[in-house]
Amino acid sequence: MNVSLTSRCPIARQSRRRASRFLSSVSLALLLTACGASGLRFGSTPEGLIGGVVADEPRAALIGRDTLNSGGTAADAAVATYLALAVTMPTTAGLGGGGVCLYYEPNSGKTEAIDFLPRSTSGGNMAIPSNLRGMSLLQARHGVMRWELLISPAESMARFGSPVSRALAEELSDPAAIGRLEAGVRRQFSTISGNGLGEGAILKQPQLATVLARLRVAGPGDMFMGQMAHVLVAASEAAGGDLTYDDLLGDAPRVVKPLDVPIGNHDLLVPPPPGTGGAVAADLMALLNEGNYEGAPQSEKPHILVEAIRRAVLAEAARVAGEPGEIGTPNAAKMLMSDFQPHHAEDGQHIDLPEAVSAPSTSFVALDHSGTAVACAVTLGPRFGTGIQARSTGIFLAPPPPAAGYMSLVPALVINTKNQRTIAVVGASGSDNIPAAAPVAAIETIVNTLQGGLSLEDGITRPRLDHEGGSVLLEIDAGDSAAALKEDGHTISQIEKIGKVNAIICRYGVPEGPGGGCEIHADPRNAGLAAAF
Repeated sequence: MNVSLTSRCPIARQSRRRASRFLSSVSLALLLTACGASGLRFGSTPEGLIGGVVADEPRAALIGRDTLNSGGTAADAAVATYLALAVTMPTTAGLGGGGVCLYYEPNSGKTEAIDFLPRSTSGGNMAIPSNLRGMSLLQARHGVMRWELLISPAESMARFGSPVSRALAEELSDPAAIGRLEAGVRRQFSTISGNGLGEGAILKQPQLATVLARLRVAGPGDMFMGQMAHVLVAASEAAGGDLTYDDLLGDAPRVVKPLDVPIGNHDLLVPPPPGTGGAVAADLMALLNEGNYEGAPQSEKPHILVEAIRRAVLAEAARVAGEPGEIGTPNAAKMLMSDFQPHHAEDGQHIDLPEAVSAPSTSFVALDHSGTAVACAVTLGPRFGTGIQARSTGIFLAPPPPAAGYMSLVPALVINTKNQRTIAVVGASGSDNIPAAAPVAAIETIVNTLQGGLSLEDGITRPRLDHEGGSVLLEIDAGDSAAALKEDGHTISQIEKIGKVNAIICRYGVPEGPGGGCEIHADPRNAGLAAAF
């Protein structure tokens, strides 16, 4: 198989044969502490496409990739990736949080969303830990590998330690995140001077390792209906939480139908409510269809895009306030765009949304040789959740989610409606204090590549726009867009970054796409990794 990489990491440029000498995920990961975003293209060969994994943290992506290489499905790879992230990105991916995944299997045409979003305890002062239950359901329904093989790499890293990656170091550089930690835990994640651990520092999490070992032996169900559930409840109570055994037992993940929005001969699939990110993404795509974004001259596209974003966020704000409304339908899009005027800005006031909806999150995607795709996003609410660990477990407790749900969790899939092939697998997570950053980043990446004809590398790195009322937010280096928007009367504010995206794009679809291959890329705005064979 020909694999060409455009990575900044020297080890990632080696051939598949050489890389196979380092098949152990942990051993290979130790060589990649400082890796940033990587992109590669892989195509059809006589042996077939094995697949790839993209995540916000390099070690987790490598563990997911090795799972595929060992015969696992996309579901197995996503689960192994998540379990690794629970160790290597404890700021956002800890076992105490929740999230959502999308699944698509082209041979059967099966599509589903697995909703394990954070929900409040019956007492209402914390979130029920849901990540493990959601991921174990995904693996039980669609995986083929033994559970202990998926959890062992994460357990090893927690027990013996692993170097802090650039991705985690950037998270730990946030003083608010370190300041949120209770004193006994803060020492584990910070230096003597009180700053967060830097890139390359060894992070050990022995209490979490003990929990993972128990779950490896007893199975994931032990955490919500076995001895581990009782341990977690007691530890939560000792830490000031109000988690009960009935909370854990009763908080079952929901398997639901995704929202579906047409894009020409393709369908965009995103999660339905109660998460709000999927709803904004669905509305935004429908609004771009209504505004003929694809067929518009390049000079007019920035104006159409920002007006569509503003209307999509307004529609969600109305639903949060209790107003019913269709999501992602042509009828809803037509009504929302009824007052659209070309070349005329209607910025209005800043749209009022609860700050908590833009909680930090992390995403990961997986695609296997059959074209089966999984895209997930998870969160703890604020970084490290409440900053309090359930005693003796190493599990950070999460605060109760906002009533409006989280907007920063946006997995998305694009499927060819004619031949059922997988076209795109996208995971998007948010930016601090920008509620719609995740849906905006996901949809802009999709339209840049599938409608705009850009390569995935160019489409994912292209400066992004956002508009949630008031001034238009514009990433640095978006000079052409800024000029066009100012000409139409918009007020511009520059911002460092809008969202983070992990993506795999296969323009001709998998399986059996007619050449052209697939592109896989991690967002350069984050220090993640795209890993594939």
